[in-house]
Amino acid sequence: MASVVCRRCSRCNQSKSKTEFTDPQQPFVCASCQLRTSSAVKAAAAAQQDLLKVQKQWLGLDMLSEDQNTREHTAMAPKLEALLPSEGAERQAAAAYRQKVEGPADVYTGPMLTFPLVEEEVHELVQAFVDQPDVPLHEAFLVELLERGTRMFQGLPRLTELETQGHGHEKLVIVGDLHGQLADLVTIFMECGCPKPGGTQYLFNGDFVDRGEHGVEITAILLAFKLLYPHSVHLNRGNHEGIQCNISYGFVDEIRRKYGNVNLYKLFEELWRNLPIASVVDKQIFVVHGGLFEQINVRLSDLRHLPRAEIKLTSPDPACKMLAQAVWNDPSPYPGRHEGQRGTGSLKFGPDVTKAFLHNNGLELVIRSHEVPASGHGYEMMHDGNLITVFSASNYCGSAANHGGLIIFDAPGERRETEFLAPPLSILRDRVKHGLRKDFSLQGRTAEQEPGVGEVQAQTARVKQQISDKLKDLITTHADELQAAFKARGASFWMSPSAIASVLRLTLPVNSIDWQEHIPDLLDQLQRSSTGLVHWQQFLDQFQVTVRGEGGSWVQALKNSIHNKLLAKDRDVIGYIRMFDRDGDGKVSLEEFQTCLTELDVGLSAFACCRSKLSVFLEDHLFDGKVNMVSFLESLSMKYAGPPLPPDVMEVVDTLSRFFARANEPQAGSKTPTSMFLYHFKNMDTNKDGMLQFEEFATFIKWFTSRHQQYLHFNSPALVRKVFDSLDVSVEGTLSYMEFLSFFKPSDTMLAALERLVRVVVKTLYKHRDTLKYV
Repeated sequence: MASVVCRRCSRCNQSKSKTEFTDPQQPFVCASCQLRTSSAVKAAAAAQQDLLKVQKQWLGLDMLSEDQNTREHTAMAPKLEALLPSEGAERQAAAAYRQKVEGPADVYTGPMLTFPLVEEEVHELVQAFVDQPDVPLHEAFLVELLERGTRMFQGLPRLTELETQGHGHEKLVIVGDLHGQLADLVTIFMECGCPKPGGTQYLFNGDFVDRGEHGVEITAILLAFKLLYPHSVHLNRGNHEGIQCNISYGFVDEIRRKYGNVNLYKLFEELWRNLPIASVVDKQIFVVHGGLFEQINVRLSDLRHLPRAEIKLTSPDPACKMLAQAVWNDPSPYPGRHEGQRGTGSLKFGPDVTKAFLHNNGLELVIRSHEVPASGHGYEMMHDGNLITVFSASNYCGSAANHGGLIIFDAPGERRETEFLAPPLSILRDRVKHGLRKDFSLQGRTAEQEPGVGEVQAQTARVKQQISDKLKDLITTHADELQAAFKARGASFWMSPSAIASVLRLTLPVNSIDWQEHIPDLLDQLQRSSTGLVHWQQFLDQFQVTVRGEGGSWVQALKNSIHNKLLAKDRDVIGYIRMFDRDGDGKVSLEEFQTCLTELDVGLSAFACCRSKLSVFLEDHLFDGKVNMVSFLESLSMKYAGPPLPPDVMEVVDTLSRFFARANEPQAGSKTPTSMFLYHFKNMDTNKDGMLQFEEFATFIKWFTSRHQQYLHFNSPALVRKVFDSLDVSVEGTLSYMEFLSFFKPSDTMLAALERLVRVVVKTLYKHRDTLKYV
């Protein structure tokens, strides 16, 4: 009998022959461990598939958001330009700001710089940003970097021409989007070496800022190395080196947060305008941030004359349009040129366009960045091997779960692609304490270092939450279109979750989302009918835009409290009025009102209960110093907000609500809407006891259906009883005026119009919020 020990569980297994267990050249693993390993591998693969699925959904929503923001800005910005200061005024403001900037005070604990820069200082700058990521570089140093960097780029051509081993460098590293993710830049330096003559030279292919938290720091590092070693660092402009994206995607806010003003941004904007638009490597490789052009037969010589200007996709000037398309356009697997998904004026170009451009300019390859490869890798080959996308921000925005990529040229024509996942700054902090030296590999983690199933599932959950937030924002923005779409489905307000998901899918402009998967989260806070149906209006009401603020909140809180207290009393109209009218003169003074509120115990503080506060509270109901109680009672009534009503009951309530709303519209020479509503209630109250009995309510339903034949089914005795019992909140067998108002609240026409106007204004502000930041 041979004895073999499993290398996983260390248990001894016996057999006649060791070869029954394992190849003699391989360590033995018992059947139980093999089964567990197989299950673990399957679980890990399933978790990765789930993560990849939500990653694609997140990227699709992100692309949609960028497309909508760009189109919105393109449409609105020209209308707002009259509100903006002139270019000359902005330059004067920037100059005045620079003159006021003073050197660091004694309390400053961040990195120090002296000019001209030396290598040790620049390395210390990087280490300081890693050690203290929340301590910004002093603005005096940042201003100096920006001004010196801008002057340098003003003297450089629009098209950079460089060689892999030019100026004695060992290699060239092409870096894609970084988007303010400092950990990625530091990881790249630690693997490939810092920029240095005789060592590594870098070409950073745009999008240094926005999205991430450290756009300022990344720009400062790149400028510092550029000023230190001009031939070792090269920058191309990306679409996020422009004011439109910087406003919408966070860089302007980052500057405001770190420096308390946005005057500094003007210096960044001046730098952006002067960055080269593309590069040519070894006279063979064209490197540009976005892609190729709408114009046919574009030559490299055309790019040398592109303006140093703001990026505008819809510019009528051909040169400005070419500038914008160089940083915005995307490749497509389909031949020709097609409308892009990055806003009005953007373009998708096919493999034939790439092939023609390379042929016309004697080139061999296009390298571009601008988007996360759909595979989740850091690079992607397209167009029959004629085009490569490289994207270097790993786990983009903390959500995409993608690798970062690099393209490295060790010699002319010797290209290799590599990818990485940057560790967080907290881990890098320990590694850079002894200097920026290569001490780990970019080739990815070993099997033992790969994230476990739990870690992947946690990442998936975080991405799903971000998707949910984006979907809620999308529904809020398109609430009007959804309202129309739901109404077009028919008279019923009650729908199944799958039907609601179908309306969302058909109405909202996003194809990457499985709405059936996300609908449970979107409906999570809603109550459902006994059959699982959801009221679609309540669903949309979740996504109303509200204005934050304390003003008026105590008024609504007090109204809610009084309403609930009176509803519990279940009295007739006269009974409610007598609660307040203590002296029986038919009128209610402020003193009587104040006394009643105290007895009702509505939770009102002594301050709020004072006469001056009550005057504000009752200002719409005071006539000659007395309170109009009918008007006040009706103003208290709130729409029913209890458990969901059955669909058939809700249909009756909605129909009668619309009927009463029309009946209460003021006619020429008629009473006010408020008194007309009480008039209808009294007409239904045939025995004049101030309450509605079941028989009185049934008589009204019979009258109503006789005049509206399409609602004859309302007159079913069982349904009438069901509706009445639903309205009888107090379960007293009668309907009080307050109960009646809770379900059929009238609306003051003017107030309703004002509310609608406010909603329109707020929705408009919300929809255009990013463009309005431009002002």
